[in-house]
Amino acid sequence: MKKFVLTLVCGAMSLCLALDSADARPTFVKAFTETYPNVTAAATAKCGICHMGTDKKMRNDYGKAVGEAIGAKGEKDLDKVKAALKKVADEHKEWAEKLSAGKLPVE
Repeated sequence: MKKFVLTLVCGAMSLCLALDSADARPTFVKAFTETYPNVTAAATAKCGICHMGTDKKMRNDYGKAVGEAIGAKGEKDLDKVKAALKKVADEHKEWAEKLSAGKLPVE
């Protein structure tokens, strides 16, 4: 019985390690909605503000620019993310105009 339980536990652990985990970043959506409260579509778009399709590794052009502006992978500091959002808006007039108009940067 002990061997069976041990095998079951080892198998479960191996399965957990083999699966890709979802890496939610609520800091990004919070930073975006606080920086651009007039962009009401952000509440629905959530991760779709920066990502596209079903593979969340795929970023749209805006998401790529924000990622470059942040620099550090997995940044969780709200102020740093907000600063990156503002930097991208300063560098890309077309996105800044859409954001000012209450639209998502990439629609």
